[in-house]
Amino acid sequence: SKHLTVLPASVFQGCEALSEVVIPEGVTAIGDNAFTQCFALKELVLPAGLKSIGSEAFFGCASLQEIVIPEGVTQIGESAFYECSLLRSITFPASLRAIPDEALNNCVCLESVVIPQGVGQIGFEVFWGCSALKNIVIPDSVVLMGTRAFYDCAALEEVTLPANLLEVDAEMFSFCDALKKVNASAPVAEMLKEEMPFAEFEIVVR
Repeated sequence: SKHLTVLPASVFQGCEALSEVVIPEGVTAIGDNAFTQCFALKELVLPAGLKSIGSEAFFGCASLQEIVIPEGVTQIGESAFYECSLLRSITFPASLRAIPDEALNNCVCLESVVIPQGVGQIGFEVFWGCSALKNIVIPDSVVLMGTRAFYDCAALEEVTLPANLLEVDAEMFSFCDALKKVNASAPVAEMLKEEMPFAEFEIVVR
């Protein structure tokens, strides 16, 4: 409908046969749990005018493989894409200021994450259990990262951390057994050495 501006909370929650969704232009907000556990959802098209995506909006959408969040989205709720277990790639927009807590937790097939300059904060446990993710670049605009950001990313080999990160969590790379190299500015490298004195990966000052 041309008059529809908000998809209500839980509107399609548990619609297990729903396989394709094209959200019409004019919709600016997707409510909490709007598509939670739509297990068969494979095709998703988000409108250009979208501004916000609610908490757990696509939680457990186990057939989604690619998500492109349009420019203009400024807010995403926590656990928005939690356990999208076939998700291979996601692109965040430069309009977004924060990637929320547990946003991509247990996205076990995730291989590609695009985080543009402009994003300032990454929540806790965002990439927890993303066991297919091999490398990631966190842009220099990010100054805060929550605890256990990469916990149990078992395939992760290389990470580039932002130059002006204010603090480093000791559990950031727990159970990242394949991690070989972390690229970091000199101040961030010092924090890494303090927090992780027995780390087996190489810290490369950039």
